[in-house]
Amino acid sequence: MNNTFDPLTNQIWLALSRECSLVRGLLRSGITALGKASSAHIEEYYLAFFNLSIGIERLSKLVIIVDYKIKKNEFPSEKVIKRYNHDISNLLEKVFAIAKCHNLQLLYPNKKCIISDAIISSLNRFADAQKGRYANIQALDKKNSNTEFEPIYRWHEEVDKLILDYHWHKTPKSKKSNNIATKIANQVNDCWLIMCVNESGDKMNLEEILSRTESNKVLFKYRIYYTLLIIRSVSEIFNELSQKNYLREFVGLYEFFQGFCLHDSVLLKNKKWPVF
Repeated sequence: MNNTFDPLTNQIWLALSRECSLVRGLLRSGITALGKASSAHIEEYYLAFFNLSIGIERLSKLVIIVDYKIKKNEFPSEKVIKRYNHDISNLLEKVFAIAKCHNLQLLYPNKKCIISDAIISSLNRFADAQKGRYANIQALDKKNSNTEFEPIYRWHEEVDKLILDYHWHKTPKSKKSNNIATKIANQVNDCWLIMCVNESGDKMNLEEILSRTESNKVLFKYRIYYTLLIIRSVSEIFNELSQKNYLREFVGLYEFFQGFCLHDSVLLKNKKWPVF
């Protein structure tokens, strides 16, 4: 009797493979959009928020599925997985606890930092239908017209400003860029009619628009970096857990996320994700 496992004829492997492909696509699209999102392209914010919140949620649930299979030698029911809802913070806590429980020797363990925590908090709020995804529809109700849960505003206040404080403000390049923007604005201000607002909903002047040319380069770079720190940690946990225990239903699936498990220098430099 031939007991050779053929993943291409195994329905569980095929289903997991499709799920991994979906998750990788969501993460790739989300990271790409995050590197483009600005007041001039607000649609990229929503693409990033939707794809990253769903992608990180489903990647985390893949880790939970592997853990369940290892401990109980069976796959969890849909009911078990649904208990976690869309709570990204709770899911990530569970994932990191699983890694600790299995004593995984990770090359890239969870790197706790204030900016990554702010990103998790922002995406978690967006995933909550009452606090993010339907903010624009809810704003149509005059009783609910405040910006407390408006996702772009909250991201700008809690993530982007933090990144700029750490990596842009008070740097020599920032000072030079602001001086140039001020000089140009003073010379041509009377010739321009500005009709755009920033992420906080405030009308922008020409000086602010010009100064963003350089600051956005830094902002995009570090948005991607700190988000990838989260994705890298969860990806490596899934990869190590599924390979370490020789689970045939997960054979080869680590390849979907290997392109996220790279050194910080690559996370900061590369513009295409996953790398391979």
